[in-house]
Amino acid sequence: MANISQKITFKASPQDIYGLLTNEKKFAEITDASAKIDARVGGTFLVWNDYATGKFSKLIACKDIIQSWRASDWPDGAESKVTITLTAKGDGCMLHFTQTGVPEEFAKDIEQGWQDYYWSLMQKYLEQKNV
Repeated sequence: MANISQKITFKASPQDIYGLLTNEKKFAEITDASAKIDARVGGTFLVWNDYATGKFSKLIACKDIIQSWRASDWPDGAESKVTITLTAKGDGCMLHFTQTGVPEEFAKDIEQGWQDYYWSLMQKYLEQKNV
């Protein structure tokens, strides 16, 4: 199993970033893909047209998100843990992301996928909306 760690700075508040990751309407708008997100401890999510699924185990508004996460093409029973910590930094937000337990054969694609299908799309959305 592989682990992924990334740090991204956004020109937005932790509240804005938290909302983009936990609000299904905003997430769907950002990604142009279906999203069902029940943002409460024990709530589940199904995003990217059913590609990624999981369950929230910890949510502290505007600060922490911890969830189980798996991709539909992973082997049966494979599940990773995603931890996102948001910290105010100047006039923006530092997002620290870790994902543990990624099946080794998917690690490079998943690592790049967070950059391409989450962080860059969020940056673009924020620039367009002038949040």
